[in-house]
Amino acid sequence: MGIKNDFALDASKFDQNSVSKKNEAFNETLIKVAQGGPRWYERFQLEAKKQTQNDRSQDPLLRFLADAANLVVVSVGYRLAPEDPFPKGNEDCYDAAEYLVDNARAKFGGDLLFMGGESAGAHLAALATFHLLTTRPSFRLHALNLVFGCFDLAGMTPFMHNFARPLVIDRDIMDHYIAAYLPGTTEAERRDPSISPIYKDLRGLGPKLPAALFTVGTEDCLRDDSVFMGAKWRMSGAEAVVKIYPGCPHGFVFYEEEALDGVKECKEDMRTFLREHM
Repeated sequence: MGIKNDFALDASKFDQNSVSKKNEAFNETLIKVAQGGPRWYERFQLEAKKQTQNDRSQDPLLRFLADAANLVVVSVGYRLAPEDPFPKGNEDCYDAAEYLVDNARAKFGGDLLFMGGESAGAHLAALATFHLLTTRPSFRLHALNLVFGCFDLAGMTPFMHNFARPLVIDRDIMDHYIAAYLPGTTEAERRDPSISPIYKDLRGLGPKLPAALFTVGTEDCLRDDSVFMGAKWRMSGAEAVVKIYPGCPHGFVFYEEEALDGVKECKEDMRTFLREHM
């Protein structure tokens, strides 16, 4: 009979043969479009950030989530690096979370049920959850929706070092993001759980943690962040669901459903998860 495996994982999701021709062609197109052009840190201007990276840029996905689960959605426009490095953006999210815990029912007709975000937003949502454990210890979120999050800003997870494709983001871009967000910090300092949530000691916190949905594509250099954080969440005793989408790059949920296999599936997984945890 053999021994029972205490850790279940569908390895086929990570098999390169599971990537559809549609997704591989889409990824190659993204790489070609970016080739020869300046990198983020070479061209990024404050004015461009105001135009392209504000809280309203997430509205299409937030509108889908609001309709999918009949929710009121509040989008937090937090301060951004490099003009406002750590901890300013974090503090904006903490203030917003505390305000909603205290005032959501009076202001919006219902309690705060969920938090979430994509990429840096998932990172901040995880940190805000830990923050509320201290400042609002009697409050309980129903669930988190954490989409291709970055949870290790210290040495970064192994796949970040192994992933060689310049596909949306890569090690070089992440190094510059971290330098802008955490200027002058050492790797050891970035292991602080207030910076890198993957280093948070979750032992004994399982009953206090909300359920969490971690979603990520296999062609994302942050893939291991979601896999490792999801495993750690589950090890605490809290509910964690990790969903893997073969061939999907970083940011894939923002593309048209027809463009990539996995976009519609991921959005439906979010819909189901939120409804199950109302």
